[in-house]
Amino acid sequence: MRTHRTVFVSLFAAGLALTASAFAQISPTTDKEFAKKLAIGGMTEVETCKLAAGKTSDAKIKSFAERMVADHTQINEALQKAASAQGITLPTGLDADRKERIGRLQGLSGKGFDDAYKTLMLDDHKATVALFEDKVRENPKTPIGKFAADTLSMLRTHLQMAEDLASGTR
Repeated sequence: MRTHRTVFVSLFAAGLALTASAFAQISPTTDKEFAKKLAIGGMTEVETCKLAAGKTSDAKIKSFAERMVADHTQINEALQKAASAQGITLPTGLDADRKERIGRLQGLSGKGFDDAYKTLMLDDHKATVALFEDKVRENPKTPIGKFAADTLSMLRTHLQMAEDLASGTR
């Protein structure tokens, strides 16, 4: 039974990594594409972290998840303002892929859940930082570009926190 759980968690983590990898490889060429991808990603981050904060028994993961909910709620609000300034309408709900991803995570428990969550947070923050760095290089002068530049430092901090959490040093 333990072997089956280990295999499942490994496959689940690999699936999450592929999702993050695909997200990183999609380099939106317009502010509109960038903003819409971020809106979905930001909503997913908040929902995933709310799930983790309620589900984990690990105090470090709970603390990290609560911080991510607070910070990404703030980021989502700033994105909304920047998008509005450019006349961009953002999605208001999660797409089917993200709902499914949260559902897979919700189906895990204990160490399997914690490990999958830590992997997800590390991979997602790597992909998000890369996406923001690309946007800042592309066009930092639009409201969306300024938002990306203003937010990048916080996301780099999140990445460091996710790396520390995943390595057990936090």
